[in-house]
Amino acid sequence: MINSLLARWLSRSAGRELAPTRAKEVAEEYDINRGFAAYHERCRSLFDSPNLATVAGPPSSITQNGVEILPVLKPARAAEIIGLLEKRYARTNIKKDSSDLVGWDITHPELIDDILGNVLQGNIDRRITDYFGCSYLVHWATFTVASSAAPEATVSFNWHCDKGPTAHLKLMVYLNSNAEHDGTTAFLDRDQTDRLKDKGYVFGWTKARVSDLAYIEKRTGLKLLPVQPHMNAGDGILFEPSRVMHKGVNPTYGERCVLTLCLLPSPMGWREAMALGTRSDLATDPNWHGHTNELLSKMRLPPT
Repeated sequence: MINSLLARWLSRSAGRELAPTRAKEVAEEYDINRGFAAYHERCRSLFDSPNLATVAGPPSSITQNGVEILPVLKPARAAEIIGLLEKRYARTNIKKDSSDLVGWDITHPELIDDILGNVLQGNIDRRITDYFGCSYLVHWATFTVASSAAPEATVSFNWHCDKGPTAHLKLMVYLNSNAEHDGTTAFLDRDQTDRLKDKGYVFGWTKARVSDLAYIEKRTGLKLLPVQPHMNAGDGILFEPSRVMHKGVNPTYGERCVLTLCLLPSPMGWREAMALGTRSDLATDPNWHGHTNELLSKMRLPPT
């Protein structure tokens, strides 16, 4: 297996560590070739809500910075979910062809529905709907555990943006406080990420990712200022994974337990879409559809 140092050397030697056209290429692949931009517009055209973006309250920072910290679950409910998962499910690898992502594989759809119902309501539901300008669905959901392993044990704990459609969100809900493990998630805002895209650093080879921001600064000549929030049990991070650089911060003790939802626009509500089989399983399915017509077919809708 190629280690990260060799991967970075090969990436530099191939002239692809800094590739200014790469961000445009990724956006074109997902938004245009795979149809996600047209799919999003279709979802927006079908959405009919007089209450969109009219709820009183502070504006979402996700529209400016690409990241927002929000209370999602009560701490007692978050702790209850961990206890339930530990009691009913064994830990396993939850991503296909990877031993990096460990967590609980929930096999009871009624439990998934119950937990997601606790999360996707009230202010969280409004924030997501306002962002997409339409209904949304859960593309996938994971319940993961990270321990105090070496920082580069998993690529998620190195600086990266996620490949995928420009308009998609992740919601990471911390099920236990980082006072219990000292782990969190670090971010660069959208503006800093855009500058890194201009330099050609984003969306590089997965094995060439780094956890040391000083290395990226040296390679790009940029001064970068990350945000590393304190997360209480039940707090969530709603962010644009393809538009903001981010990395997991490994626990130094204990275990970090997180529920992560990948969210996409939808022509129908998330419960209805999930009942039709739209939720993917990372243990068996590809990360993304080859084309959004596959998703529309599951929802029994005509292709774009």
